[in-house]
Amino acid sequence: MGCHMTNLGTIRHYCDSMSNSSKADLGLLKAIDRTVDWLAGVQEKAAGELKILENIIEELIACDPETPIDSDDTICDSIENWGNALKESISILESKRFSAYNDPKLNGEHEESVTSEYELTIGTYQKLHDATVKLRWTIMEHDAEISPVIATFDNAKDLIAELRRA
Repeated sequence: MGCHMTNLGTIRHYCDSMSNSSKADLGLLKAIDRTVDWLAGVQEKAAGELKILENIIEELIACDPETPIDSDDTICDSIENWGNALKESISILESKRFSAYNDPKLNGEHEESVTSEYELTIGTYQKLHDATVKLRWTIMEHDAEISPVIATFDNAKDLIAELRRA
């Protein structure tokens, strides 16, 4: 039986198609690996920052207030800006996680690995955000402990008047 050119063309077309498909699958696997590795690195960095914040908070809670930490609110403002940036990052990560859930190219194990890493990263960022809030409050409470008390007031009008004089 002889070879027909149409059969050879079909074979060539099929092999080219399979080769391109395999390259695309390999590209997807590499993209998945890069995403998962990047997210794991982000989690590791955020976990380190969280540990530092927790240590700072513990130290501030344990110390006796003697001098103000943030008398001009610049530190608390900076911490608040950091917390807002974390909230923005969480929103972006949630959007990316949603996209991964809805990506038709991701399914089964691949979808699970990508989305679970997004979830872990979001959770770590949320804990870090919560720690920034706690640090801010710890600093404000520390400074309030050593702030002079101006007086007690029977009504809001008198309090506001005193605050305007101060």
